[in-house]
Amino acid sequence: MGQCGRMHRDEIPDDLLADFYLRLNRAGRERASFYSRPRMAVMEFVNLVRLPENHWWLLTFNHDMAGMIYLTDILGKSAMVHFCFLPLPAARAECGVPAPVALGRFGVSSILHDAHMDGVHILDVLTGKTPVWNRAAVKLICRCGAAIAGTIPSVCFSHDSGANLPGVISYYTRETVPAEWAAY
Repeated sequence: MGQCGRMHRDEIPDDLLADFYLRLNRAGRERASFYSRPRMAVMEFVNLVRLPENHWWLLTFNHDMAGMIYLTDILGKSAMVHFCFLPLPAARAECGVPAPVALGRFGVSSILHDAHMDGVHILDVLTGKTPVWNRAAVKLICRCGAAIAGTIPSVCFSHDSGANLPGVISYYTRETVPAEWAAY
């Protein structure tokens, strides 16, 4: 096993989810991660993670809590993917890329390369919608294997401003995301 790990929400106790959300807030990353929603109280976040129609994983880097990746809008063999990361060390991962890139690659690769017992992959494509204003996130998703389909005006709703803003539409497949990344 590499430096990155994941734990499905069913394995995560509420107090660890609460700690993650508090740390995300203290780091100033809650609004960038949940721009389309009103600010949440800690237990609202825990309840959001527990919704049965979505799937969340806690991501770890060197056994430390580092982020979450989650799926919504699961239809057939496709889903919408979302990330939220705590500040990660500036150090590079053992694979030679910055720690946040390694973590993002690990997350999408481990999801896309998951298979049923018969070997059939669970999902074939993950899609994303990233606000254009969040340039760091756009750069990160590209380094994590996202193919950019284009930019759509007014596709990202900002709860705080009440405005719909342009967003980058992306997708990940097993062709854009190597299985080796799941070993980071």
